[in-house]
Amino acid sequence: MRTRALIPGLLLALLAACAAAPEQTIYVRPADTLVDEAYVKPGVDFSRYSKLLVDGLGISYPQDGPPPPAAELQRIRDIFRREFRDAVTDKYELVSEPGPDVLRVSAQVIDMKVTGAGREFDAEGRLRDLVARGELTFLMEVADSETGEVLARAGDRTRDITSPGDLSDWEEIERAAVYWAGLFRDWLDRSLGTKP
Repeated sequence: MRTRALIPGLLLALLAACAAAPEQTIYVRPADTLVDEAYVKPGVDFSRYSKLLVDGLGISYPQDGPPPPAAELQRIRDIFRREFRDAVTDKYELVSEPGPDVLRVSAQVIDMKVTGAGREFDAEGRLRDLVARGELTFLMEVADSETGEVLARAGDRTRDITSPGDLSDWEEIERAAVYWAGLFRDWLDRSLGTKP
């Protein structure tokens, strides 16, 4: 008898817990993606967006070594900012405030392998002791600027774009930024309905 009396209370507690649990969002992988991983929230009407609110580039590196010098991190941020701005500003307006037609774009470079830090640049401005080739991973998240709802996520590694030859590490970083900026522009054109 006691067990039967407990069951309705347990069911009510379980239903209350389920009601309080956050709703799960399902993302799908587009068939035509050009990056290693990409996921988009189904049913999003991207054509209603025409402006971009871009957050600063985050950079993550392993914590088991010395951090890269601030000047080198800033140079990487400047390279990515320049290449992404150049790739989109002929068609998309960059804004500083959220709005109903504004996508918020957040990006991060991760897995930056530090092999040495605090070294001086050589004559060509190389940072050969900072970043090991082929180790940059780029993550991007696109969200509605007003609600914060994440609409798409993507990730890609530089191993697909590094070229043979004796390029400096800075040139490799610039090549990576140009490549990812081009992919982002192509995604914008296709998703926002501006590509013919």
